[in-house]
Amino acid sequence: MSKWTRTRRHPERVYQDEDEAKQLRRDMQRIRELVKEAANGNKEAQPAFVKIINRLEPDMTKERRKELLRQFADAVLDEQRQRNLLPR
Repeated sequence: MSKWTRTRRHPERVYQDEDEAKQLRRDMQRIRELVKEAANGNKEAQPAFVKIINRLEPDMTKERRKELLRQFADAVLDEQRQRNLLPR
């Protein structure tokens, strides 16, 4: 890291490691794929999602986990609506 970079960085900001950022992007891409898989009826998508969120946030509270699962279910429903996969 150059002297210029060290002196210009915001002292209160937490800078993420490049490898961590790449892994987070891969995890987010996998979550998008899981939403699409669940929208197509794959029953294994939700347990895979739970594994990912547990790895990303190991100290998660039960309320937080419930909220993320609700958001996952909402995303699946939205995906199904966009693809017209829901029965009418």
